[in-house]
Amino acid sequence: MVDKLEVDEAGEHLVHHPDPRVRIAWSLHILGAGLLFWVVATMVAGALFTSLIGIDRGFFPLLFFSITLVIVLPHIVWVELNYQNYTYEFGKKRIRISKGVFNRERVIIPYTKIQNLYVMRSVLERVLGIATVKIETAGGNPKAEGVIEGVADPQDFVQKAMEIVERKKREIKREEMGAIEPKKAASEDEINYLKEILEELKELKKVMGKTSKPRKPFPKG
Repeated sequence: MVDKLEVDEAGEHLVHHPDPRVRIAWSLHILGAGLLFWVVATMVAGALFTSLIGIDRGFFPLLFFSITLVIVLPHIVWVELNYQNYTYEFGKKRIRISKGVFNRERVIIPYTKIQNLYVMRSVLERVLGIATVKIETAGGNPKAEGVIEGVADPQDFVQKAMEIVERKKREIKREEMGAIEPKKAASEDEINYLKEILEELKELKKVMGKTSKPRKPFPKG
């Protein structure tokens, strides 16, 4: 299942597609729009015309059904292409979401900016057993936040995804601290070196003080 967030041999999270049932949701939206067009066009044409392009009113339903198919079928193909191009990946430092057929859209969200994940479900998604997960970021533009559609078992998905996010945040913090520590060590060495110089100067001052004292004059006679 795509919501298990599998990893490869190196421990990196693989590229995932939404659950295949999301294609049903996308297709039903298109079919619903096509059905509405068919019914409305047939009724309006039947009320206004007795015949159309030489076709009798009784054949209007068949005529507009054919027109509807011509419009809908390319969109059904688009659903499959959109599904194949819709991917998300939990990388080393960020989540990547890619989608789109002709206009490719790519959203990259660093783990350090992720605050929470929310589950959103329409009535159709509930029937199909899937959901949409929205990624909330700190101080980000709501329109630019990430959205993952077609998530099966969303509660389990969110729990595992947040575990990954928190673990990655800790790893990133350790890497950053590791880069800072050598600088701190160098600063401490410099301080110790300066302290040693200061001690040597103090010792030198003491020696100079002893040698600069005036000698007692020899007694006369």
